[in-house]
Amino acid sequence: MAKRTRGLDVGFGAFKIFGDTGGHTIVSHVSEAAANEIAFEAVGLKTKTEARLICNGVGRHWVGLGAAELGSVAMRLDYDRLTGSPEMKALFYAALGQAGATSRDVVNLTVGVPLGFLVGEDWKPRVAALKSWMQGAHEWTDGKRDRATYVEKVGIISQPHAAYLDDVLLLDGTANPATAVSGEVGVISIGFNTIELLVMEDGQPSRRFAHGEKVGVRRLLESANTALGNAYSLAELDAKLRTGKLSIVNALPVWSSSILSSIERAWGETHHRFSRVVAVGGGVQFLDRTLRAMFGSRLVVPQDEVMSIARGLYKLGVK
Repeated sequence: MAKRTRGLDVGFGAFKIFGDTGGHTIVSHVSEAAANEIAFEAVGLKTKTEARLICNGVGRHWVGLGAAELGSVAMRLDYDRLTGSPEMKALFYAALGQAGATSRDVVNLTVGVPLGFLVGEDWKPRVAALKSWMQGAHEWTDGKRDRATYVEKVGIISQPHAAYLDDVLLLDGTANPATAVSGEVGVISIGFNTIELLVMEDGQPSRRFAHGEKVGVRRLLESANTALGNAYSLAELDAKLRTGKLSIVNALPVWSSSILSSIERAWGETHHRFSRVVAVGGGVQFLDRTLRAMFGSRLVVPQDEVMSIARGLYKLGVK
């Protein structure tokens, strides 16, 4: 049996998994596969899609970019989806498959969750439920390939904490001398559903400056959809944005302002004392100029900011 360490970022926009084979991304679009699908190839038509057909004990689902073209995608944005919903399991198996899961593997998994998942009276049952369905033996079909793997351990930390670890650790889990700075470090994670803010000092998070708000990239998409007569689903808009077919020029200024307002509500002028501010997530690519105007030379955007959280989770697992 081979021991494998994996970091899994369960993003609402995309699942990111990182391990010894590098990083892999699965867009978080899931549609239920029809019992009888039309065979367009029979009349000389070919459908192009990057979606993968995942079959397991909870059904048959198309997963990934292109799933919206094959069925209706319901993009659930509640935290309970992480506790074992059918679409969550389909994404989980697709991600493990992308990372090369085999029946010979024993996987130790570190999972990054939104700060909101860890808030409220129900956070302990939610964490227990997530660990419960992820741990143990798994069997599924990915396309025409049968797969199986065993998840031995599941650890859970917040997504912005994982981004911080990506900044301060090397791939072997040792300290990164290039980022060995004293003082407070701010972390901004701008994902599909939320913006999440955390401040770390001496490796410990500050409860005072932790903040999460549902003003992620989906708000940008919703604003763009208004100009389109609300004619598209959220999954369709997301697919258009990822393939460069959606204009966000008019929607971007309003969304940028909402992001800055969220940061100011959480940190105010306190951010001036932070030694560095690490920004990660898919939303950062649209806000680089805005964030640099606010934080100047202290802003750090890691290489492949979308994969940063999953990479930080992997580094923690190795450590």
